[in-house]
Amino acid sequence: MISCRQSDLFKKLKDLEKSKLINITGYNNYTPEVLSQLNKMGYIVKKNYDENGVVWYGSNNRLHRINGPALEYSNGSKYWYLNGKAHRENGPAIEFSNGSKFWLINNKKHREDGPAVDDIDGTKEWWLNDKEYTEEEYNKLTPRKRKAMRPR
Repeated sequence: MISCRQSDLFKKLKDLEKSKLINITGYNNYTPEVLSQLNKMGYIVKKNYDENGVVWYGSNNRLHRINGPALEYSNGSKYWYLNGKAHRENGPAIEFSNGSKFWLINNKKHREDGPAVDDIDGTKEWWLNDKEYTEEEYNKLTPRKRKAMRPR
């Protein structure tokens, strides 16, 4: 038997038919029947816990999570993925527990407002669409030009 809350979920999913990949809030509250139906429809239905932390999966068992990291390790490291690719629009896609940060879009090193690699040892690297620039070369590019180089 599907609860009222779960039937509302199906209505919302029909409205989101284009995306197919969504984060289901309250994942652990859904019955196996509902999760099975969601899996057949291609929506996120897996959230695994292990000794290392939390892992989120989307359709085709690819790492995927829309509003947060797909991998959260117990040591504090976090990895953002969309459709199996390291990806984050508004911050670093990889944050290591030691403080190192890496900005990626669609698995490509890319940052329009600073270094795409900010390592704990002080190393900084400037990347646009997986192409490395010196700091001087990077600073000569206008923000508009940097944005035009965004990975697709």
